[in-house]
Amino acid sequence: MNRETWNKITSVYNEIVVSQPEGYQGNSAKLYPGYFLTPGAIGDNVSDLQSYLSLISKTLGDIPNVTINGNYDEETENAVRAF
Repeated sequence: MNRETWNKITSVYNEIVVSQPEGYQGNSAKLYPGYFLTPGAIGDNVSDLQSYLSLISKTLGDIPNVTINGNYDEETENAVRAF
């Protein structure tokens, strides 16, 4: 996943967070990590991506939900592609 895709996902995520009722405990999305996230990647940046995709999928419904596990697995790849 490249910077352009990351920025679009985080933009949609931030729009959803801003639209939540007062008191919602969501956070603003982080900046692009500076490198491509690809299948097989692991770590906090992948967990962040999965968190963004999870909220987007619950709100928009056009992409499959993902498990937030820090592993860029097939489930995560499918959600990114659907996005």
